[in-house]
Amino acid sequence: MGHVSPSRILAALLILAVATTAVASTLARQPDYRAGVAVVAVERGPLRPSIGPGYLRARLAAGRAELATRLERAGIDPALLGSVQIARLAKPRGAVSISTAAATPARAKELLRLTVLQIDARSARELERVARRRLRVSEATLAAAPAGSPEQTASARRVRGLRRYLAQPRSRFGALAVRVQRPERWADRVARSAPGSFPARPSPVWAGLAGALVGAALATAIALLSRRRRWAT
Repeated sequence: MGHVSPSRILAALLILAVATTAVASTLARQPDYRAGVAVVAVERGPLRPSIGPGYLRARLAAGRAELATRLERAGIDPALLGSVQIARLAKPRGAVSISTAAATPARAKELLRLTVLQIDARSARELERVARRRLRVSEATLAAAPAGSPEQTASARRVRGLRRYLAQPRSRFGALAVRVQRPERWADRVARSAPGSFPARPSPVWAGLAGALVGAALATAIALLSRRRRWAT
């Protein structure tokens, strides 16, 4: 077995130490962050909607392809839609929570915003179809009702209400304050203190490889400096 010089042993130990530190600090970071919001039904006009987790999931599924396109344009992986969670809340009464997860708090919040907008847009379109169908029925009833009859009065009131509803911006529900999970682990606080935007947690494998390269560069630099010193003497 050949003799291994102390310098090579020190270089190997340095590379191992830097790579291990890089992997350990990466594993110490939060893998993802959740953003959530509570939504409640908006009871306005002649249509008084109710919201449930099943309804919101169905609207999300119906607009999934459209939302995926919007996410791609925003630079967000559509696969993150798999992190969406919708559940009933105990308080406030009738509220439903929608939450999303992503590699950074900012990305999780943006994913949540686009998801809520898409669900609301699908809901609004559905309400519009219902309102227009009811308006046609009410207009037909109004045209056929005897003049001055209670039926005519009621039909005229329904027609006015539905026309006002269709003339206004529609929203299926109202969103309460958004809550975003913040970096709490020490490694995340260190990453947040660096200049620029908060970085996502890298793959531990790539972190280890990057650490090994840094360690190798340091070992090479130390070896070159030591050689120059020996030559100088």
